[in-house]
Amino acid sequence: MRGDLRIFPFKTWPESLPPEEICTSCHLISIEPGHLRGQHQHPGKTEWLLLFHGKGLFFWRPKDGQVQQRLLNGFPTLVVIPPGIPHALRNDGSGHLYLLAWRAAVQAGRDEPDTIPEDLKLWQTLLIWLFHLKAGLV
Repeated sequence: MRGDLRIFPFKTWPESLPPEEICTSCHLISIEPGHLRGQHQHPGKTEWLLLFHGKGLFFWRPKDGQVQQRLLNGFPTLVVIPPGIPHALRNDGSGHLYLLAWRAAVQAGRDEPDTIPEDLKLWQTLLIWLFHLKAGLV
């Protein structure tokens, strides 16, 4: 799927990115094949993830309940994650996955922690992926 779909939480670059919030907290992230990163939320901050190399499965849980997922497959895609949305990213490719991540406070001076762990109960999806990998289906 291309990054130009306009549904939560995927946006096109750059109209969704306020310039004053680009460099408040920026990280280059590498995820090894089969590894899962995230399983957390940022209560007072919007987070942007720009996947620019690799293939991964992005998970998030909207405020109304069920875990959602979307395959990010090689196209540069900007994921915009609103405050308080638990999320994770699993590398489903055969090589490293690379992305840039940055956050900006929605309200200045919030006393909440920056990141809170959040178990999205993704162990089942990891076991299925490992089964497919062993069977040569990935």
